[in-house]
Amino acid sequence: MKIAIVGYGVSGQAAEKLAEFFGFETVVFDEQQQLGCYLSDGSPDYREIDEIVVSPGVPPKSMLYSAALASGLPLISEMEFGFRYCDFPLLAVTGTNGKTTTTELTTHLLQRLGYAALYCGNIGNPLSELVWLTRRGTVKKPEVAVIEVSSFQLE
Repeated sequence: MKIAIVGYGVSGQAAEKLAEFFGFETVVFDEQQQLGCYLSDGSPDYREIDEIVVSPGVPPKSMLYSAALASGLPLISEMEFGFRYCDFPLLAVTGTNGKTTTTELTTHLLQRLGYAALYCGNIGNPLSELVWLTRRGTVKKPEVAVIEVSSFQLE
């Protein structure tokens, strides 16, 4: 499987690590770093790509995002990509205000109750990073991960 990763910030880098861990070939596109292969008209070359993973920081009106939509290929978020390979329970926190505080407090309470709980998502590691770290044995798999989900990650 060949995956295009759109946006090479923290989330895009995490998605790339996880994809490569599972043996997927990756191609990265990022407007800020001029990464990826482009066609003569300047659009991203999504030929031979099976799926596109988009980082939450990529604006929906950007050229890379628009081209990804126009490609007709399956388009998923970094969080969805991480979720597919997640083998531990998740508790998601979202909303307008107080997400970080609620995520940290929930994680703390779970830990005080004796659960091996970690937080991730919009704070800490992206979900793909946490999944990658647990799959390779660098971090012990949590009994539950509390994941802060922003509106950009839900979009």
